[in-house]
Amino acid sequence: MMSYDDFMKLSEELKIDPKEYLPESFEEIFDEFDYNAEDVKKFSKKSLVTVRRWCHSGELKIQSKRPYICKGIDIKRKLFKDIYQQNIAPRLKDLIV
Repeated sequence: MMSYDDFMKLSEELKIDPKEYLPESFEEIFDEFDYNAEDVKKFSKKSLVTVRRWCHSGELKIQSKRPYICKGIDIKRKLFKDIYQQNIAPRLKDLIV
């Protein structure tokens, strides 16, 4: 399983545009910005209950609990992890030798 950070590094090494592999929502997320659970709901297209479960369980790294606040980079890492196997890995397999 490749991490988001590894994917970005690989994209740079292979000189491919990561935007071609990632959902459009990634462009709306700024790494250093703080986002609340409602924002994550919008980016992930999941329910608020699911987002809160991610925060509570540690699946999504948070900066604070009340309200749940997390950095953009952590949202990207979580969303990448969720889509990697099904959407990204199959498209990358021919590029990785």
